[in-house]
Amino acid sequence: MLRTLTSALSLAVVAAVTLAAPVHAAPGAGTVAIQGDAGDYITEGLSYAYSTPGDRISLSGDAQHVAVTIQAANGDGWTIDAAAPTGQALTSGTTYTATRYPFNDVGVAGFDYGGNGRGCNTSSSTFTVQTITTDTSGAVTRFAATFEQHCDDQTPAARGQIDVGLATAAPLLQLTVANTEATLTQEGGVVVTGTLTCSSDAPTVVGGVVSQTVRKTTVAGSASVYVDCWVGRTYTWDFPVYVGAERFQAGSVTVSTTATANDAFTGQQVQATDSDSFRLRRPRA
Repeated sequence: MLRTLTSALSLAVVAAVTLAAPVHAAPGAGTVAIQGDAGDYITEGLSYAYSTPGDRISLSGDAQHVAVTIQAANGDGWTIDAAAPTGQALTSGTTYTATRYPFNDVGVAGFDYGGNGRGCNTSSSTFTVQTITTDTSGAVTRFAATFEQHCDDQTPAARGQIDVGLATAAPLLQLTVANTEATLTQEGGVVVTGTLTCSSDAPTVVGGVVSQTVRKTTVAGSASVYVDCWVGRTYTWDFPVYVGAERFQAGSVTVSTTATANDAFTGQQVQATDSDSFRLRRPRA
């Protein structure tokens, strides 16, 4: 996934681009399977199965509330929330009757399964916690459960099985970014093209600065693009760079690019850079 974020930024802004570290959600390892009755609104009557490492599954929360987030390789996106009644903790071997989280009443468990652009207005659910473990800080480290959810007082149900633990920490994220082309546009801008790879899944911002000196006058502009980088893939990105009333001209330009992401386990910011010279050619009329 690529999305252009900005254009004509200053060099200082591009250099300062950062991503928020995933403090509350940790990469998970495990499986989630979901089956829907015909007529169920959320599943549309379909079945789904996800597993790591091919799909992203994250685990967050504590003994009072657990959240499982799924970002599948096929583009599916789901969230599952399970919460104990107020003031209580989820316990292994217990079955809970729940209404829609986070709108469950005091003393009533909460549950919600939704995604892919669909959600319940109200719901009634049951879920059974098979296993829940936490670390010394209280953060959940393993969650296994089954559930049945009825959306908006309907008879058809969505049913699922969850078994997710925290993934083993991987080596620190490594990014590789390369500029491959710079093309002059009819409007006097420059389209920069390049590639990106990552050693582990990482939402990444690629920011670039294009500069050109003609007759002792330097023109510079910058832009950036968001890339949802998945391990094992090579992404081709591009972004246009414009400089307001100024124009780039045919001739030599310098392109300096920085890719920035946060390591999913440590939250540490990681960067990779590339700097190249390209010769711009006049665009064909």
